[in-house]
Amino acid sequence: MRGNRAVQPGRYTSAPDAEEVTVFLIGMRFNRWWKLRSWWPVFSAMPGMLRQLASDPSSGLLSYQLWLGRTTILLSYWRSADHVGRFARDPDLAHLPAWRSFNAAVGGRGDVGVWHETYVTRPGAREVVYVNMPPFGLGAAVGTGPIGSGTATAVQRMRAGGTGTSGSAGTLNGAGPSDGAGLSDGAGPPAVPHRPAPASHRNPWTPAGRNAAATRRS
Repeated sequence: MRGNRAVQPGRYTSAPDAEEVTVFLIGMRFNRWWKLRSWWPVFSAMPGMLRQLASDPSSGLLSYQLWLGRTTILLSYWRSADHVGRFARDPDLAHLPAWRSFNAAVGGRGDVGVWHETYVTRPGAREVVYVNMPPFGLGAAVGTGPIGSGTATAVQRMRAGGTGTSGSAGTLNGAGPSDGAGLSDGAGPPAVPHRPAPASHRNPWTPAGRNAAATRRS
C-alpha cells in the first residue's frame, strides 16, 4: 500500500474519472503525556488496525499517510463511507474492541483525546495538484497524470473531474500513484510525459495495481 516513494518531477493531478472517494482523518492527542497508561493502549492499537485493513482488499482502504506529534494525524482514503463504517462497527475487527477499551479505561478523564473527520468527495467537487512530489494523498489512492492545457488551473481541474476529461495532455493514468499537498497554481515546471512506476511499485489498491499484482502471482 505504501507504493513507490520516488519523486515524480513536474506537475500532476489525480485521475479525473475516479469514482467517489471518502477521506477519513483520525488521530489522538497526548493531553497529559506523562499518563503513559492512559495513552499507550490508544497509540499502540493503530498499527494493528492498519495491518488488518491492508491485508484485506475488500476492506475498502485505498491509501493512507500517518504523521506523529503531540496530535497524531492519519489521513486515509476509502472507496466509500460505508466501508469506513463497517470497519468501525464490526466486533470481529480491531477497531470496536479498542474503542470500547478506551471508553472503559479513559472515558471523559481527559488524559488523552481522540478525534476523527469524514468527507465524501466526488468528481467535479474536488481538485488537487502535486509538484515534484512522491506518492501522496488522493493521487496515491486513485492514480495521477501530468497537468496539461485543460487542467492547468484549479477551476479547470474541477471541471475536468466533473466531465471525466483531462485536457490536451491526454488521459490521466490510474496506474501510477502520486503525492502532493495544497499548492497554488502559478508558474511551475512544464508538464512531462507520464511514466507509470514499474509494476512492482504500483499501488495495489488501484485497479491497475491489483491487476499487476495478480499477474505477478500467476
